[in-house]
Amino acid sequence: MAERAIGRTLRKWRDATDMSLAEACKEAGFSIAQLSMMENALRPFDPLNVMILGRVYELPNEVWKQQARRAEFAAEERKKIRYRQSAYDLDEAKDADEARLEAAAIRTFGADTIPRLIQTADYRASITQPDSSKSANEDSGHRPDSHTD
Repeated sequence: MAERAIGRTLRKWRDATDMSLAEACKEAGFSIAQLSMMENALRPFDPLNVMILGRVYELPNEVWKQQARRAEFAAEERKKIRYRQSAYDLDEAKDADEARLEAAAIRTFGADTIPRLIQTADYRASITQPDSSKSANEDSGHRPDSHTD
């Protein structure tokens, strides 16, 4: 967001001096593509480049210094965003170690502790007593919808 505002400001500076993109680039030592990408906020801003453009456009020091500070702030924000994104990057070695530890915990506690917790007296009674909803035909193996000829 701040980068777009900086890009618009750079464009306003150039327009105010009635310089073409090519003329400004020649004076600043930039390529046309580089300056165009800066003005359109497609390229990160280097505060030094903002200073150079301020000198080319013959702006007062305070004017270009303010934009240079904004460019520094935008660069810091970009670094923070990259750092947060890198926290989600995969580390295969670390992930494999964590998976092994999790599997060991499941083997240790899952096979031993969990069934003891689930198998309460009511649970044992419900699985050992026959289901009263079954009919006598179902118990003997006959299905009510089957026909015998």
